[in-house]
Amino acid sequence: MRDFSTPRLKILPSTKPVPVPMPIQRKLSARDVPDQKREIQRIVKRLKQVITPFYEVAGRLNTTLETEDLSAVLDALEAEAKRSSPEPHLATDDDNKAYLRRAIFDECLLEPSSVLFHTTLGPDHVRYEAMPTDFWLSCLAQLREELKNAKEKP
Repeated sequence: MRDFSTPRLKILPSTKPVPVPMPIQRKLSARDVPDQKREIQRIVKRLKQVITPFYEVAGRLNTTLETEDLSAVLDALEAEAKRSSPEPHLATDDDNKAYLRRAIFDECLLEPSSVLFHTTLGPDHVRYEAMPTDFWLSCLAQLREELKNAKEKP
C-alpha cells in the first residue's frame, strides 16, 4: 500500500549563487553601428513609409501635408531626442495640421525603440539595445535632407 503521509525531506543549507562577472560595456553609439550609410538609408526608408499614409489622411481632412509640417515634425523629433519639449514644434493654429503633426510624430517616435542593434558581451551573452540617440539624429538629418531635395526638384 502506498504511503500518502507528508514526505520526509531533508533540507540542505542554502548556498549563495556565485555571481558571474559580466563585462561592463559602454552604451552603444553611432560609431558602433556597422555600415552606417546603409543603416541610415534603411531607417529613412522606414520613416518615409510611416509618413506616406498621412498624405491620404490629410486629403480626407481637407488639408495638405506640406514640407513645413514635416520639418516641424522633424524638429520635434530632434527636440525629443535631445530631451527637450517637442510641443512648441508641433503647435499650429490649424487643428487638422496639428493632428497630422502629432500623429506623424507619435508614429515616428516608435522607430528608435523598434530598431535593435546587438552587442556581443561574451560567448553566451548578447545585449540588444535600441538605436543610439546620435545615430537617430543622423537618420533624422538624412530624412530632412532628402525631403529638402525632393522639394527643390520640379
